[in-house]
Amino acid sequence: MTSVAGLHTPGTLDPGPLPERRAAPRRCVVSVVIPCYNAATHLADALASVEAQRRPADEVIFVDDGSTDDSVAMARAAGARCLATAGRCGPSAARNAGIRAARGDVLAFLDADDVWTPDHLECVIGLLERFPQAGVAFGREQRIGLWAGESPPSLPAEQPVDAFWPCLAGNPVPQMGVAVRRALLLALEGYDESLRYAEDYDLWLRLAQLTPFVCTHAITSLHRGHNAQASRDPERIGRGAIEARHRLWQAAEQWDPPTRERMSAVLQAGWEQYLSECWRARDQDRFDGALALGNCVPDSEEIHRRWVRRRPLLPLYRALTRLWDRLPSGTRAGMRRPLRRLWRLA
Repeated sequence: MTSVAGLHTPGTLDPGPLPERRAAPRRCVVSVVIPCYNAATHLADALASVEAQRRPADEVIFVDDGSTDDSVAMARAAGARCLATAGRCGPSAARNAGIRAARGDVLAFLDADDVWTPDHLECVIGLLERFPQAGVAFGREQRIGLWAGESPPSLPAEQPVDAFWPCLAGNPVPQMGVAVRRALLLALEGYDESLRYAEDYDLWLRLAQLTPFVCTHAITSLHRGHNAQASRDPERIGRGAIEARHRLWQAAEQWDPPTRERMSAVLQAGWEQYLSECWRARDQDRFDGALALGNCVPDSEEIHRRWVRRRPLLPLYRALTRLWDRLPSGTRAGMRRPLRRLWRLA
């Protein structure tokens, strides 16, 4: 994959002047890329949401990654242009095949089990047309199926911004809600096919050094949670995000000391947040796996020592929280304030 060499140092991207409001924006040619492996259960919904777009796509590319169900037949029946990987290669290889084959100058990605709102392309492609200096546009996601909730607003809306530091702190870009200029994807050689988890986050970190991002705070995609989904594995997703940041840290050896120092602080904060999430999950193996990631985080010895000291208390914490969960809700509500007071005194 393309290294950091030749990319912008964080904080140096200039979004450039805003386009003249009276000038008609250049119309982008849009290719939709749908990678798929055995997604026939949900694929019809995904394809229908593409067909229902108020701003139609110029082409729909379906990339089969070794499916054994009816996915390919469904895509052909819907009029998609169908490609195939060499076998079960993973979503990164499938998306890259779509990138290479696309005729459009902008690519919008939709996983085969997710859905777009009817205004998705109108919103995100419209942003790239209004702001030609931006190379990445995205909307927010609503979680459906086994999940609930929605992604929070992550960047200022309707304006191109240098997204490096927000991306380093956490993944602000929904994979199914993004559109990217094809030239940038080709310059970076697309998704890293060696990664099975957090491959999208790795790409956003690299893109954020090349181009401003622009977003809408509107929800334009629906992210489906189901049992067959790789992204339902929080341990591997969390580990993948920390490893993606570590790869960037290793590649950025020539950046100036203040930037490296700030990066180090962000990586430490991200690791500590992940440790806290694993602790609250009350899973000993997951917590130990998170603790072992300390070698991916610079200058993290003190954080490691603190959590190692805390580790023997995890069984006690697990037992106490189980007791807490069994208490009536009214009892828990009455106890929260005095417990917080005791915690502050301690």
